[in-house]
Amino acid sequence: MTALEGWAFLALMACLIGIVFALTLFEGVAAIIVSLIATVLGILSGGLYAASVRRH
Repeated sequence: MTALEGWAFLALMACLIGIVFALTLFEGVAAIIVSLIATVLGILSGGLYAASVRRH
């Protein structure tokens, strides 16, 4: 596993945990903010993984 794949995996896990928290623990504006952060982390994980695949 390369460094970029490791960061992509961590970003994806943070995205999934953020979505779970947004759906269960947070309410109102906090849930919206956590959902937006999780979405950005999900997009980031995809970009990092694509960059790592391109390097091989």
